[in-house]
Amino acid sequence: MSSRAARIDTGMSVSFIASAVIHLAVFLLLLWWGQLFSPQMAFQETYYVDVVNLPVADPQSGESAQSVAEAGSVTPDTPAPSMLPQPTSKVTPKIRTKFAKPANPKETADTESAFAERMAKLEGKAEAQQYEEKIARMGSKVKSAGNKKVGIPRAGGAEAGSRYADFIKSRLEDALKVTSSYTTIKPEVALRLTIDADGRLVGMKIERSSGDATFELAVRRAIDLASKKFTAPPDHAVFENGFVFKPNGISNSTNRSYFGYIMKTGLITAILVIILPTILFAQSGYIEVNTPGNRQLKLLVESPFSDPPLATAEKAKLVSDIIAFDMNMSGIVTAESAKEPANKSLSLVDVDFVPLLSSGYDFIVRGEYSLNDSLLTAEFRLFDVVNRKLITAKRYLGASKDIRRFSHSFADEILRVLTGERGVFTTKIAYVSKQTGNKEIYIMDWDGNNPLPLTKNGSINLNPDFSPDGREIIFTSYKRGNPNLFRRSLSNTAEIAVSSRKGLNMTGAWSPDGSKIAIALSKDGDAEIYTLDKDGGNPKRLTINPALDLYPAWSPDGKQIAFISDRLGKPQIFVMNADGGDVRRLTTSGSYNVNPRWSPKGDKIAYSRMTNDGFNIFTITPDGSLDRQLTFDGNNENPSWSADGRFICFSSKRSSGNGVYVMRADGTGQIKVSEGKAPLFQPAWSAL
Repeated sequence: MSSRAARIDTGMSVSFIASAVIHLAVFLLLLWWGQLFSPQMAFQETYYVDVVNLPVADPQSGESAQSVAEAGSVTPDTPAPSMLPQPTSKVTPKIRTKFAKPANPKETADTESAFAERMAKLEGKAEAQQYEEKIARMGSKVKSAGNKKVGIPRAGGAEAGSRYADFIKSRLEDALKVTSSYTTIKPEVALRLTIDADGRLVGMKIERSSGDATFELAVRRAIDLASKKFTAPPDHAVFENGFVFKPNGISNSTNRSYFGYIMKTGLITAILVIILPTILFAQSGYIEVNTPGNRQLKLLVESPFSDPPLATAEKAKLVSDIIAFDMNMSGIVTAESAKEPANKSLSLVDVDFVPLLSSGYDFIVRGEYSLNDSLLTAEFRLFDVVNRKLITAKRYLGASKDIRRFSHSFADEILRVLTGERGVFTTKIAYVSKQTGNKEIYIMDWDGNNPLPLTKNGSINLNPDFSPDGREIIFTSYKRGNPNLFRRSLSNTAEIAVSSRKGLNMTGAWSPDGSKIAIALSKDGDAEIYTLDKDGGNPKRLTINPALDLYPAWSPDGKQIAFISDRLGKPQIFVMNADGGDVRRLTTSGSYNVNPRWSPKGDKIAYSRMTNDGFNIFTITPDGSLDRQLTFDGNNENPSWSADGRFICFSSKRSSGNGVYVMRADGTGQIKVSEGKAPLFQPAWSAL
């Protein structure tokens, strides 16, 4: 064994020993704190009243049965249900006596039958009397309860006689329907509540959370709302129970036995000891972010202040407007901009949360800036209004012209802390414009500001596409007569030819790892899909068909490519493996489907379809299901996804104005972001 290998083995051994020592210390610390010996909750079937078909006015609402009880017990016409002994319809007991005289069989049978009937009547009467006494006793219990609530207040699925834990759960579920809001695909919060003898919430401990800060906030608000309707536990005993909150409901957490918990904790400790080195070097998994739940959160964005005041009030208002615009487009909050606060302080203790809370705000952004010559310093802070705490803070240094970038950057930070995923508000969109009379490539901020030309060759330039790192762009240009593929960096003006093969060199698309480019080449006759190295070398033909094959689009894992082909007569979208195998048709509806673009999450493909009203944007899943139309106004083409999969940009010609539009992935929030009235085409969204 080499000395290097020996050192590696020694290092791994030390890591395992250190890991074991650390986890053993943590395990002993838990024992010392008594976490493993927490008293077991005895969840007995505790009822408010004994349920024996009492004449409750409305069991669902839990209306007091006092008035019914005062009217006296009501004897049912039919026998009692299974909770009481059931009288039999026919009883034929065998009566034997050794003193009976012999008689003929017929007389004996008649005598026994008559005796059995009398016995059955006596037993039935006795059981009926017992049942009436039972009803009377329960009526007395209800009367003696006075104004005490009987049953459970109105709640979906809750019935009179439910356990107290179910009563609390129903109150929490009602409140969660009002406050529910979340941003990740499977939010979950497990916690333990403690309620004192008078029905007051005195303790809440979060035991497990999926990390969705938005949903956790909604749970806290639901508990605050529901606790106002809690009643005293049965027998006025302190109540403690665990609940698991999910968007579709709440469940009681399962009690853990001491032995099972010890075994589970020991197993987890052992696993961690074994896989700790892997965990330490593992990367964070991808967080899938969806649209929020039932209630949108409210965000107030105050204009940043300066002390002493500076003559830049318009720029300060611009900051709050930019952050509010970004967050409104995100779809997870309703954001409002406001003037600078009267109390010019970023300190937590100086934020007056009371009026904010009464106005329904969940968060507030407060900022401060200073301008020294051309040097701008800006600091922003995000506060949680409900819990009255600071969530995040950022300080930015730069030139005064960077004010928009600072604002977009903090909007990205807000989205990160609320959803676990950074926003795309500092990204760019490239597009084709005829502003100068020629088709040139331009680039702008995601919201349409700061448009700048990338090409100025006076020719036809088409199909821009960003590299995965966002630093380069490829496009097709006719500046040398033939439609060739070029590459250029955003930091300089040099345009490098990537493919100048005879015929078409069009619709180039970077692979997710940036090592290859998929492209349509017609060097052998018909346009076919090829892959090239990023420098243009090593061409590999993927499609072999006499039809036209264009517009390749990579899946985010780089294993598949979607493309357009008219091999069936009209343009349709097909999908194949990255090596050209397993070709299958994707779109089966519509006679003209083009411009496929794969979502960064891999769950959808956006494309354009010719409809009776013109071209419109659709999305479809990679298996060909859930084909959904997103646009309905004007002609809409060339969709392109944002790097987080939250938005789609596209070109549109419609009554509200021609240009580049942005919408959320579900088609909501459509808004024109480009400036001017010049026709714009083929937008492409940059990476983060």
